[in-house]
Amino acid sequence: MICYKDVNRFGETLRCAPNRMLIGAIIALVSSLILSGVVMASDKVDTGKPKQPTSAPATSLKDSARTVVVEKTPIAHKARPHKSKTRLYGFITEYYDNNILNYSDSDRATYEALTSTNQRFAIKALADYITDVGLRFTYEGGGRRSEMWRLRVKGDATLLANNDYRNYTLWGFEIRRNIHRSHVELGVTYLPKYNLRNLSWRPMPSRPLGERYTAAEFKRLTYDFEFGSALSKKMDWRMNFSLGSTDYKIPFDERDNTTLGESTRLTLDLSKRATIYGGFGFRQSRADGRNMAVELVNDINYANPVQTVPKDISYNAKTAEIGWRMECDRRGRIVAASSFDYQNQKYTSQEPLDTGHFDRVDHDYDLDLSLSWRVSDVWQPELNYAYRSSSSTVVAGAGEFGSFSGYRLGMQLTAYF
Repeated sequence: MICYKDVNRFGETLRCAPNRMLIGAIIALVSSLILSGVVMASDKVDTGKPKQPTSAPATSLKDSARTVVVEKTPIAHKARPHKSKTRLYGFITEYYDNNILNYSDSDRATYEALTSTNQRFAIKALADYITDVGLRFTYEGGGRRSEMWRLRVKGDATLLANNDYRNYTLWGFEIRRNIHRSHVELGVTYLPKYNLRNLSWRPMPSRPLGERYTAAEFKRLTYDFEFGSALSKKMDWRMNFSLGSTDYKIPFDERDNTTLGESTRLTLDLSKRATIYGGFGFRQSRADGRNMAVELVNDINYANPVQTVPKDISYNAKTAEIGWRMECDRRGRIVAASSFDYQNQKYTSQEPLDTGHFDRVDHDYDLDLSLSWRVSDVWQPELNYAYRSSSSTVVAGAGEFGSFSGYRLGMQLTAYF
């Protein structure tokens, strides 16, 4: 009881009232004792089943200011193995290229000044609209994710609107195997036919001078081997080795070459949504023209024999790359990405008469920008822009490549099945 004086106009009066807080505390104490007795009694009952640990409740954003210790709930059963699955998806890309054959500024000026057809420029336009169509089939084997393997088969077709003679297809497959925190991958790519552009060939008997420009066509087979490993939760590293064999049609057999490449890349996750990467590499190419000597050929256009100089396109190259990728929304459906590549290519021709390649160094730059949006589980559109530039220390003659620049602007639409 609590007693107090009540002072009013009639005087002082002593009043007493029950202490409500005290009564509430007594009721709460009795209730807790009863409940604890029930819980202790229930703990003594053996149900014959192992007890499962209880997980701590998830904290909301409002609780983020508090210091809460949450223990991870141990898994009471083994994780189910990953089931095997197949997936098929395709894409179509439409883009505009303002310099499809990478002509230099002087070659572009020469082409635009032509008033009739010329075998050196066997094209209908310097710029063109290009369509790329691709199809991918993927099969993932079952088992643990750390030991999962994957097979991917791919096929691409590139179609030009105006210069259809330069259409080509590309085929390949990849086999990948995960080994705990690492992976190995083997890939094969085959290009059955590709038209580089019209080039000049060495003087040969019985052919007029005006017919010495023809299409330089080749086929190429490339093998790739990659090894990668996770260095930490936010960093991984990979190394790639490639071996390519290029076979030109006659009369450009001197350009047949074998190319060996090595590259490495390091990737770092800055956050759950942002990733950056960088890498460098080396490439060595050895062409058959390296072993060919200058010869004298009797040509019908000249009274005396003329020299025929083999073109040696052998080179050593150093490459570097840097790029980033960022998810622009919480669901990761909108992704922006960019990359920049640089290549220093030094030709190794030992013949001073091979003016297009002797003591020549090229500096190549490539910049790519893209923005994709996964609008649904099936469709994903993407905008992309690519700029390329090459600077050479020599002025390439007779149709060889020199300094050039160009860009591509287009849109890709991917469908997942």
